[in-house]
Parts: sequence; structure tokens; C-alpha cells
Amino acid sequence: MKHTADDQRWRPRSHFTAPQNWMNDPCGLIYFGNRYHLYYQHNPHKPDWGSIHWGHAVSDDLFSWKDAPLAIGVDDEGGLAFTGSAMEPAAVAGDYAPADMRDGIVALYTCALPVGSDQDTTQRQCLATSSDGYVWEPGEMVIDNPGIRDFRDPKVGWHAESRSWFMVLAAQDRLHLYTSFDLRAWNLTDTFGQDWDAPEGIWECPDLLQLPVAGDDGRTDEDGRTEWVLTFHVEHFSDPSAGAYYVVGRFDGTSFVPTSSRVRPVDRGHDFYAAQSWANLPAEQQRQVWIAWASHPAYSRRLPTRSWVGAMTLPRELRLVQEGESLLLSQLPAREWETLRAEPRVATGGTAVERAATTATTFTVADADASDIVVPGNTCEIVLEFGTAGTVAITRTDGQLTVDRSGCDMGAFSTIVELRRAVDIPRRSVGEARTRVVLDGCVLECFLDDGTTAYTDLVFPTAPPSRIRVTSPASAAAVPSVAPAVYRMRATMGAGRGPNGST
Repeated sequence: MKHTADDQRWRPRSHFTAPQNWMNDPCGLIYFGNRYHLYYQHNPHKPDWGSIHWGHAVSDDLFSWKDAPLAIGVDDEGGLAFTGSAMEPAAVAGDYAPADMRDGIVALYTCALPVGSDQDTTQRQCLATSSDGYVWEPGEMVIDNPGIRDFRDPKVGWHAESRSWFMVLAAQDRLHLYTSFDLRAWNLTDTFGQDWDAPEGIWECPDLLQLPVAGDDGRTDEDGRTEWVLTFHVEHFSDPSAGAYYVVGRFDGTSFVPTSSRVRPVDRGHDFYAAQSWANLPAEQQRQVWIAWASHPAYSRRLPTRSWVGAMTLPRELRLVQEGESLLLSQLPAREWETLRAEPRVATGGTAVERAATTATTFTVADADASDIVVPGNTCEIVLEFGTAGTVAITRTDGQLTVDRSGCDMGAFSTIVELRRAVDIPRRSVGEARTRVVLDGCVLECFLDDGTTAYTDLVFPTAPPSRIRVTSPASAAAVPSVAPAVYRMRATMGAGRGPNGST
């Protein structure tokens, strides 16, 4: 399909998008052969959900992606390749890896056999193998469907203490936990979540991972301490407030027990879904990284792009931070993101204005696209201007973040989304307060303080970006260390991305 001018203006320059047609969930994320592999749900035939395969791209730095041929496709029975995960058994399990899986990687994924409408399937879990991550042997079924309509998205990992594999799997309105010693024979050992305080809907795309806990300074890890975190997503086609959630708990290889009854949101915006972490990251990196689909099932098939549909968020580094008796999830752009800063954009103005009883300073930067905006302090307003289309405003007060898209003409997209949302910000007793906003094509991401508040929205203005206005405390005009910084980001995907990945 032809790439229109609007399509290309909305296409991010540094967030991953497929060359063309439909893309949704990331899946099978793994570091293998000294490269990051990103597989994703992909219909190679049209810009709509349908004939789902695993698309594939590889990168040396999490941002500069090179397209690869399709990975796992529709099987001989017409089974679609839904979301799943990948692992390198020999790298994580050593001598405990199955003998026939010690060369290459393994994927566990949902094979969905069509039985009716385009979204009515019988779902079962299958295993596929690859020696190089590019060419895959056809999958074999390892877990049959027990009579549950929505039974999908296996995330598999290695539990070193019990010397066994675990799989967390979404099963309608709860999660199932399986264990295995050979990746083929799986035993159901736990079912949980049905009594948690989570929104109603279909549960999807779980992940179960160990995260480092930051120390009191909010920066360094505390004596190597880690805790288990379970994440999941709630699909609700009529409720755009449903999304991603997490729970901190204890995991012994066969059961997961929350240490708090509170289910917390992962991202406070509308467009963060199906997040998955990379497996097999080198130990020397000392980090966990994940990425999500920047969209929402409630309207993902009604986005205004035509030649391509779907973008990923920035890759985010994960950790936990202590706040009182609670452990909070922290997400910040992967460290490689800052290496893409081309040069600071020069602000003009610095004009003092009266806002209620507080004096503030407004800075203006021309050209808003592909920007990373950092504003120190716990109060600010960032206004993204899109010429004749109007504005998107991000306002932070002491204790609340508001993202308002109602002042921006986004055509028909404005009629199908919630345009304004205000969320409470966790009060942090340590660390520096700051607001960080990334605008890249149609993706808007916000990160507050040490990453304990993240917010993702899509924007499709009918005119190109023109200016950025930042209003912050008046001291910012006189003290460089508290002044806003606006950086132009280098393109890694290419604004003219074509059908074969060319730019």
C-alpha cells in the first residue's frame, strides 16, 4: 500500500515500526548471537489484524533496527502464530538444558487455530526451535487447550534454585503457572489472580521477572537485592482505562505469592500494552529491559495510518525503588537512548509570567518533532504545538500529571479516545524531581522523577509539529542546572521507511 504524506509524518523516527502493514505485540525478545532480536505480531499482507506471523528485526543497540525475514508463520493447519517468548536453553541452564536444545534458541508461543470469526480461535501452546534465530523449525504442541477460550501468551524462564523451567500463561481472567524439566512436558502448579483487585476483562501477555531494588539514593542497587515482579495486561474493548498492571511477590519456581494485595498500573497513559522483557541479556549489563506495543486493543484497528499500523514504545530499563513500605516499579528509557541526542535545541524567551501566586518562566523552542524534553522540578507545563492543528499540553503540579489532547485536531481519532487524563503521582522521599517528555512521530511518552510514573499516549495531529513551549519555575532562567533542556534526537528507523525497510 502507498505510503501517504500523513503516514510518513506520523511514523516515528526512533521508535520501532514494521516496514508496512499491521504490527501489534512484541514477542520472543532475546539477546542472541551478540544482537538484540525483536519478534512481533505481524500481518504481512495488509494493514489490519488477520494472518498473524512473527515479524523479525535485529539490532546492536536497541534502537537501530534491521528488518529480517518473517520468522514463525501460519502452520499447515492454518494456525496463527500468536504471542510467545524465546530462550537460549544452554546459556541459562547449562548442563540442565535438554540435549536436543543446546544449539540455538527455543520459542514457546500460542498457536491459534481459526474456528469462526477473524478473532475466534482455539488456542494451544507450541514449541519451535532455531539454530540462528532466523530460520525456524515448525512448532510442536506442548500444552493442549483445556477448554478455555482465551488461553495464550506463554512467557517462559529458568528458575535456577529449582533447576526447572517455568511458564506463566494467561487463561481468561487469571494466570496459570506451569513447570517443566525439558520444555516439552509441562505441569500446572499454580493458578492465581482471580481474586486480585484488577479491572474486568481478558488477561493477556504476562511476564514474570526478577528486578534489582535501588538503594536509598535512588540510583545504585542495594547489596544486589532483587525481587520478583509479575506483570499482565487486561484487554477490554470498551474500556480504554484497562491496560498494564504489576504485582510484587515471592516466587519459588512453582508458585507466586504477592507480598502486597495492591495491583498497580505499569503505565498511566492509554497506549502501553503487551510489554515483554528481553531474555538472556549479558550479565555485565546488570539490567532488565522491556518494550511494549504503543496502542490499545479498544481502537488499535481504527488508527488513521494506512500503509503501516502499530509502533513500539521506547525500550525501557526496569528496576524497583523503595518508597516507605512499598516497592514501586521504575521505568526509564534504555541508556542507549541518550546517545542519540544530536544537539540541544536552543530555547528563546525566558520570559517571566505570573501564574496564580507563583512566578514562572516560559521557554520556547522551534520545531517539536523527535524531541527529548527534560524539565527539573516538580511543577511545569510543556505545550507541544502543531501549527493549525492546535496543541497537546502536559502539565505537572505537585502530586498530579495531566495530559490533555483536547486542544489538538486529530481528525476522527479524536472521537474514539479519551482526550484528557489526570493521574496522581507517587510522592518520592528520595531522588530528584524532574519531568521528561519524548515526542517521536505519533508516540508521546512521559517519565517522571526516577521513572516511578510513566505515561504513554498516541497523537495524530492534522498538521506537523511547529514549536515547544516549556513553563517552569522562574529560577530556571537564572540557574542553568534547573533550566529545561530540549534535545533533537537522531533518526534510527528512517522517516521514509519503505516496504523493504529502506530509508
